[in-house]
Amino acid sequence: MWAQCNCCRLRIHPGTSSRFQRFDRRLSADRQWWLRLPQEDMCQVFGLPAARKYDSDGGPGIVAIMDLLRQPEHPKDRAIFFKTQFLLWMLAATDGHAKNFSVHLEAGGRFRLTPVYDVLSVYPILGRGPNQLDPRNAQLAMAVQGKNRRRKLHLVRRRHWNETARACGVADGAEPWIEALIAAVEPAIEHVTHQLPSNFPASVSEPIFNGLRAAAARLSSMASDA
Repeated sequence: MWAQCNCCRLRIHPGTSSRFQRFDRRLSADRQWWLRLPQEDMCQVFGLPAARKYDSDGGPGIVAIMDLLRQPEHPKDRAIFFKTQFLLWMLAATDGHAKNFSVHLEAGGRFRLTPVYDVLSVYPILGRGPNQLDPRNAQLAMAVQGKNRRRKLHLVRRRHWNETARACGVADGAEPWIEALIAAVEPAIEHVTHQLPSNFPASVSEPIFNGLRAAAARLSSMASDA
């Protein structure tokens, strides 16, 4: 459920603002007001305080959320969630905690995963200088499985994603998802490049594009161990 982010820039004196389409709002039938669509983030779903949004602090992790998403009404939600976690690693997006994943609440106690939101890559700030994040300290919000749980980005291997998938009940592992995302890297970069305004800072876009390419190359060099 990687919906395109519909947004535009608004010039409001004396500066420029961004306007985004929200997925948790809908215009009423008479078009007089905006309705808030009911949803809960994963901390709320599991009855946990916001302070426990990281699995290292006792919040829900990948396996727990994958178990939650076992429902016949929306069978694709599990694949979407797992692929999102994998993509967060490729993007060095380190804030994919439980409050940044939510479900729409539907009639009859049913629910479905919302679109992904609050994805922020740290590639542009990685380094060992002032006001930078040491690459060795960058870590996932939700750990992957293995002989030991791993969250540091540079320690995660391809086999850990397969082990995590199997821990989530995906008997064949994550290989089809991994290969699909590797293949999607260059088309995605090309698409986004054409969407960016001409004055978009290369100091932001280039580290993300290069980081994605490096992650894909690194994965391709690793044995699948499916």
